[in-house]
Amino acid sequence: MRCRSLRGSVGAMLLGLLALPGCGSSQADSGPQQLTGRVTYNGRALTNQSIVFAPREDLDTNWGFAVTDDGGNFSVSPVARLNKLTAGIYNIYFDRPASTPRFDDGQRRKQQPAAPAVELPDRFYHANQSGLWARVERGSRWIQIDLRDGPKA
Repeated sequence: MRCRSLRGSVGAMLLGLLALPGCGSSQADSGPQQLTGRVTYNGRALTNQSIVFAPREDLDTNWGFAVTDDGGNFSVSPVARLNKLTAGIYNIYFDRPASTPRFDDGQRRKQQPAAPAVELPDRFYHANQSGLWARVERGSRWIQIDLRDGPKA
């Protein structure tokens, strides 16, 4: 009987500890929980495009990526262990889809990804040429990216 009540007390304490909010601040608090937005090209939703968010600071290893949906909407998935982008300036560029291996019945086959509905001007596929960037600050949540034809438009 005593063993059961001790186990129940320990279980209640562990549950209580899990429910406690964190105290203080850390580097992980310096960015938004999630960065979302929408991409248009010449005023129309840009669909099925891979977007890369690369930090301008070479020392920062926290970068993110996203894929636009049918409405041009995206949600950035950070690749670092923080589960969020840290505050700072990010260069934005698009990544051309690559084929990925697929296994069916033990056979390795190349699977072509869904092609983007629109092929962008070449400059948008290069981090240093796209001219796109975003400042991510604490509380940043949503951004609009409006791409246009023409040089540096």
